[in-house]
Amino acid sequence: MLTAVPIREELRTLDEMSWITTLRAPTIRKLVRAGAVQPSLLD
Repeated sequence: MLTAVPIREELRTLDEMSWITTLRAPTIRKLVRAGAVQPSLLD
């Protein structure tokens, strides 16, 4: 997994690169607590 810094520094110039993004666990927890995500949808 790459974080934002290596992406900005090394990979942004690659035109043929496709991206898959994810959220880290702390961000997902915040979204669940805020009611923005239904955990049952992630099973």
